[in-house]
Amino acid sequence: MERQPDPKIIGQDYCALSRYVGIFSPMVYHLMCGYLPEWVGEVVGEIYELSGKPVWPIIQSVSEPTSLSAEEYGPTIDVVLHSDVSDGILVFTMKRVLLDQAKLAVTKAKLGRTGELF
Repeated sequence: MERQPDPKIIGQDYCALSRYVGIFSPMVYHLMCGYLPEWVGEVVGEIYELSGKPVWPIIQSVSEPTSLSAEEYGPTIDVVLHSDVSDGILVFTMKRVLLDQAKLAVTKAKLGRTGELF
């Protein structure tokens, strides 16, 4: 089921900002904004195209405004890891991942880690 977009998303002039910014790290919280995980890749691609700068998206692990299962969280990581233009990934919040065994297992599996994340 496709979610409806949130009309309160804020835009920025990435082309103009690229003169002053070395890395863009957009908060692409798909569930909070009412989108599917694939939207994260669209945003990352657009920011890179406009700025020419590395993009490290911040994805959501929190269950806001509704529950975010490990099954939906995992594909969001995949979108970023398989992006040709994403240069990194950040998670909001790692505390939520560390408190949720299913999300922690997904994070370790996707990022190729078997030990501690920190």
